[in-house]
Amino acid sequence: MESEKNGIPERVTHMIEKKQRQAILAPLFWGALWGITEATFGHLLHIIKIPGLAGAFMFPIAVFFMIKVYSITGKLSSVLFTSYAAASLKFIDILISPHDLFAVLNPMLSILCESLVLVLFLKAWRKKMFSKLIPVFTLVLGWKSIYFLMLVVLGHLYEVSSFLNLGLTRYLNFFIGESLISGLMIYLFFKVHSFSKKSLFEYPRRFHYFLTAGVYILAVFIEALA
Repeated sequence: MESEKNGIPERVTHMIEKKQRQAILAPLFWGALWGITEATFGHLLHIIKIPGLAGAFMFPIAVFFMIKVYSITGKLSSVLFTSYAAASLKFIDILISPHDLFAVLNPMLSILCESLVLVLFLKAWRKKMFSKLIPVFTLVLGWKSIYFLMLVVLGHLYEVSSFLNLGLTRYLNFFIGESLISGLMIYLFFKVHSFSKKSLFEYPRRFHYFLTAGVYILAVFIEALA
């Protein structure tokens, strides 16, 4: 006969605890990996200095991490928590460059806008939107539009106007060229790949507690060096 804890079958209690654990650890783990990718691969793309290269590649990568967490937890809130974990790593830059607050807020704002728009689109279409190119393109264009509006506001607050004087060609590349590349990458990825709910969180508790903490600490270290 199945044992009970506080009147609830032990199997049910175990499932509830597991879901609660996933809802906390999955965003931290994948958010930390997202932060590591931003600080390494994203930093490399920016160094190359090809206009639009980083923007075209980094949003599909961000979508991968956020959808991975969504597949594990089944909760839209976890998508936001993943972006919080990734954005929190950027606070380290405030300690390194305390006088350039705009440079710190810029990538944090980008990460948060990406998650907000993705949550809105998932709420409307769930994963079905990834089966059609137009919704995916609209998703990319949506986050860029919100991000750009936020930059305009921050630019006035911190008296930074360089990004407002890039010219029509750069704007067209930002909104159209980069969006088409990002949208096509996301669309093709979901055409050939389906996420599984099975993950490292199926392993014993100690394993994923220590692994999540280790990955986040590693992300902090890499962010400090980047």
